[in-house]
Amino acid sequence: MLRICPFILISKRHSYSNLLRRRGTITTDLMEDCGLNLATLSDKTLDAVADLFPPWKQTDHPLDLWIAIERNGFEKVFRSSLNAVINDPAVDSIIFTAMPHR
Repeated sequence: MLRICPFILISKRHSYSNLLRRRGTITTDLMEDCGLNLATLSDKTLDAVADLFPPWKQTDHPLDLWIAIERNGFEKVFRSSLNAVINDPAVDSIIFTAMPHR
């Protein structure tokens, strides 16, 4: 099986945030194919972003931000989630995917 690995990262624990679940599934599958581990976000990090989501949405990882963006707007969600994840000691790098705005 041919595996394409678009990631050239030395660290082992990565955080992934996305705006569309399908893209998140594909990216996390590629990460696994390339031997990259999805970081386990701390409870502190998950609690920090939980207020961005509606009460019925459990915060998990990878972070699927679309629901939060619809509720709070892109800038607030992007800044808050990035700040929380970048300060998590279990995260070595962050992969964020977004669709271009027309």
